Amino acid sequence: MKKIISIAAALAVMTSMAFSTAAPVYATEFTYSVDYMAYKDETLPDLEADHREFVKDGLVFNIYDDFAYLVSCEDTDITDAVIPEEADGVPVVGLTDTPFGYCRSLKSVTLPDTMKYIDWLDLAASSGKVSTDKTDGEILPTLEKVTVSENNPYFASENGIIYSKDMKELIGCPPAMEMKELKISEKAEAIKDFAFAACYKMEKAVIPENIKHIHNSAFVACKNLKSVEIPSGVTVLSGDAFFGCSSLSEVKINSKLEKIGFGAFSGCTSLKEFTIPETVSVIGHGAFENTGCIETVDGIDYVDNWAVDGDSNSLKDAAIREGTRGVAEFAFLLCNKTEHLSFPDSIMYTLPLCYASSKGPAVTIDFSGHSIGERAFTGAKKLTDIYIYDRECDIFDDEKTIPETFKEPTELADDLIIDSGSYDNDKISGGNSHSKSIQGPSGSELVIDEELLEEMPYTASPVITADEETKDNRVTIHGYIGSTAEAYAKKYNRKFQPIDEAEIVYGDANCSGKVDLSDAVLIMQYISNPDVYGLSGTAALHMTDAGLKNGDVYGGDGITPKDALTIQRYMLGLIDSLPEKE
Repeated sequence: MKKIISIAAALAVMTSMAFSTAAPVYATEFTYSVDYMAYKDETLPDLEADHREFVKDGLVFNIYDDFAYLVSCEDTDITDAVIPEEADGVPVVGLTDTPFGYCRSLKSVTLPDTMKYIDWLDLAASSGKVSTDKTDGEILPTLEKVTVSENNPYFASENGIIYSKDMKELIGCPPAMEMKELKISEKAEAIKDFAFAACYKMEKAVIPENIKHIHNSAFVACKNLKSVEIPSGVTVLSGDAFFGCSSLSEVKINSKLEKIGFGAFSGCTSLKEFTIPETVSVIGHGAFENTGCIETVDGIDYVDNWAVDGDSNSLKDAAIREGTRGVAEFAFLLCNKTEHLSFPDSIMYTLPLCYASSKGPAVTIDFSGHSIGERAFTGAKKLTDIYIYDRECDIFDDEKTIPETFKEPTELADDLIIDSGSYDNDKISGGNSHSKSIQGPSGSELVIDEELLEEMPYTASPVITADEETKDNRVTIHGYIGSTAEAYAKKYNRKFQPIDEAEIVYGDANCSGKVDLSDAVLIMQYISNPDVYGLSGTAALHMTDAGLKNGDVYGGDGITPKDALTIQRYMLGLIDSLPEKE
């Protein structure tokens, strides 16, 4: 399931075609895709300002009041490009729009000392030749060398790689440069956006300990990269970091990684195994899209102990398996056929829009997890009831965490697919306006839900509704008296329905109507073999949502072996009642 495509998604094929557009230069590490789409670096010159075109020695410039930008090259057979310091009397300070995009023989580019702004993607994706030893029609980058002088006040060069002047930021590596193993200056602390994009000769990347930051798309489309080692100082793996590295089969993580950004390993089809460190609390949208390590169970995609995606075409009763620690950003986005969504008591992290839909039947959520994160259900426009079973569930303190009302919009087109190309990215990047309508594949006109956009902390949102009248209804929050669910409902004046304490028969894990040793047995089977005895288990007698509540008789922290032991102690008369207090 792919509902949205990150801005850099096209880079997966950057070695098979020349580029004509580029993304902005970023100064921030992003993990959520919507943040990435919405960001605009305000330190860059305003390239939308009035300008005129000027041609010098076959190079085309946009001339502004006091600076110039290189935008294209008329000589498509050029091999060595030297960018001048000035054009029509003003300094050349940057380049954009992949100016050498159709220069299939380009080997080197010399940058002037006046050039201050480099979007490395504009160079990395700006040349290509048809390969003679690869698949017919494949185009490989030809750029082998980028030169800056020692007097350049903004950039420096070491072993063919371009750095910031102070050497702390690695700006980029020419994609056709000979380098099978990664070699980085010991002074560098950050690998910037697209720095090694399409470096198709690289096969191994042991990132040194001095690197603390790996920015967006840093190794995107390194198609022959086979192994990566991430150093101990890296806590955030930014979006699209290894997007499209189709040969990548080994990732060694030495750090206490906390965040895996959107699309980070998307398209890494050779990556068959991946263990998510327990320190990880954030996984962005599509981080493992089309990755070899995905395991699909009952319409839900898992990587290790995280749910990362759901089948939007058929998923009706979505029961996330026990043992799952987190649900990724947008995991169940636009699952329009879902009627029931169940979160087990092992859930620790629910990320923005982990479930969001505006079409289809009414939806009920059974939430036994321990944390409902920021904006987790903001886009759940069909949510009518949410049952929160953890009395002390950590609900993010914001009125938008759980929607106040649900709506019943006119159904959307079945074949609707949303991607970043559907948006006016220039408007979205500015953060002040939004494209009001987009076209679905079936030709139906849809509108972005402006009300929802205002609710979100992002300036771009994939959640949309049909442009029709809607009927508001209040979402019911179900919880225990004295619970955090009740406190949340009271604080934000929500509809609240107490869960009847009598509904819980403590100890009756198999819901047989009585408490006996078979309940303890089921608890141990549930823990040891969740595929057979879990919520979606294949056994005739497997655990149920009600059984999870009944069986939690020790500590109130979810099902553990201590619950089975407590039931045994109760049956032996060692304790008088259930649940047992710690």
